Amino acid sequence: MRRGSAAWAIVASVAGCVPPPFQCGEDAACDLMPGGRCEAGRCSYEATSTTTGGTTAPTGGEVTGGAASCEAWERALAIRGKATGVALADDGGAYVVGFTSEVPLELRALRLDDAGEVGWSHAVDGTESPSVDDDTDLWARLFVHQADELVVVYSRRDPDDVTITVKTGPHVRRLAAEDGAVIGEADELALQTQSLRGVSMPDAKTMLLAGERQDDVWYQSAALLGGVWSPAWPAVPEPFAPDADFDSPAIAQAIALSSVGDEVAVGGTWNLPDGDAYTAWVRRVALADGAVACACEVEAAGIVALLPAEDGGLFVAGYRQDRSMRSAAWIARLEPTCAPACPIAWEQSIPGAEADTYFGRAELVRDAVFALMPAPGGVIAAGTVDREPWAARYADDGAEQWVMERGTSSGAALAIAASTDAACLTLVGSEKYGNYAERRWWARRVAMQ
Repeated sequence: MRRGSAAWAIVASVAGCVPPPFQCGEDAACDLMPGGRCEAGRCSYEATSTTTGGTTAPTGGEVTGGAASCEAWERALAIRGKATGVALADDGGAYVVGFTSEVPLELRALRLDDAGEVGWSHAVDGTESPSVDDDTDLWARLFVHQADELVVVYSRRDPDDVTITVKTGPHVRRLAAEDGAVIGEADELALQTQSLRGVSMPDAKTMLLAGERQDDVWYQSAALLGGVWSPAWPAVPEPFAPDADFDSPAIAQAIALSSVGDEVAVGGTWNLPDGDAYTAWVRRVALADGAVACACEVEAAGIVALLPAEDGGLFVAGYRQDRSMRSAAWIARLEPTCAPACPIAWEQSIPGAEADTYFGRAELVRDAVFALMPAPGGVIAAGTVDREPWAARYADDGAEQWVMERGTSSGAALAIAASTDAACLTLVGSEKYGNYAERRWWARRVAMQ
């Protein structure tokens, strides 16, 4: 990663100005979910929203979401592809979003009841692809924006000609929570060729997004203005290198508002041009304009998810690589200080039994953590170990508190949501995740004892 005085390439918005970050003035402005309060210009929520794909809706570090019961179930859903986002419903059910692997590919959303049975299921948007095994850049995230409305944020592909597709986005669509019906047209947050990885919503009118451009890293902030989501600061951050390409990608995998309130944490992966091992990176940028305040790296690692800690530090997760290039699911807690080498307070690595030497794309690593969410006094992590769904809970000091028992399905947990008391965990992802021909949407609910 380049460090030092390299200036940002500032790009004006389409309107020729950059709106300021959202600050509430009264409780009525905090309408993301019921129970919103305006405190010192920021929205806080009591028992609202959920966690999706390693990012959180506005909870201030609390575990949120409702669950009427915690009946254990596991479902391999009859949809080819991958589920990448989940949010809990008030009655204990769940909303799920993801992509199908049928040609042509499509973005789909569905409703599960508290027993895991499918209610409604609808195609939300189409996304063309010349090959079903070429969808690593297609991700969708899901939020309960209001009690009766869902917000889906995603990237898609449009056909350029008969053999080539171009990534476009990100896009935002609203769905009716009751029946999944699409509300209005999709908002397009950027005109450039970009794909989405991480999204968080610190409050009702602010969205933070991260992913990759065609040849480099990408992240930005968006604001809800006049009922439309629009870019709030530039979508072209400081690049990693002018000659980055698909085979040595710089990807922003996760983004969230830091607990200090005026800073945004961004993390991802970077494959050095002259080396095989990935480097994990973290940038702390200003909430006001996206300017880089500091940056750090972790060698032989990749960050796929991050979560702010209460003291200004960060939980980061993804994978580790050893000298033989074997992968291990990885979670670490970073100190709130900043240095060229990320200051690690503690870390846990869960190596797989089999060697995995394929690191061409972070999404396909055999052993990795894909999602994080807060729990009282700690953090919940989920992902895949030895091609099987995996989840665990760690205390703030790194002590292991709970590990999910092995289920009946292989694959990966790509997104998670938990009940308010962090006793009931809902996971979604893909059964047989590494097998494009056979993988299916997958969901599971477990009690965390």
